Amino acid sequence: MVWECYSRHRSQRQMYDTIFSPRH
Repeated sequence: MVWECYSRHRSQRQMYDTIFSPRH
């Protein structure tokens, strides 16, 4: 899952937040 890398790269959290915004 991407959440694993997502948790590690808290710096790029905004990037994922924007991409997975509708997925939340």
